[in-house]
Amino acid sequence: MPSSAEPANCTTRQDFKFVGPWGDSSFIEDYTAVVRGTPIGSVHLIEFNADGEAQHIIVNYRPLSALMFFSHLLHEKLAGTPYR
Repeated sequence: MPSSAEPANCTTRQDFKFVGPWGDSSFIEDYTAVVRGTPIGSVHLIEFNADGEAQHIIVNYRPLSALMFFSHLLHEKLAGTPYR
């Protein structure tokens, strides 16, 4: 694994398949990112309240092996912080 001296943003590319409104009060992104050489598919659905603020965020990563890789990176980044 790369050291903690490595830049925080390790994403080398994001290929968007779809980005735009989803219904009357939602927004969706469907893309594949490459993180440290590993492709990670992602779908984000953001639902807004009446004031236009994000109220619910649903995120789906695929495949499972990529999710586990990303989870490991988050653990490394957040270890020892109040967010762990």
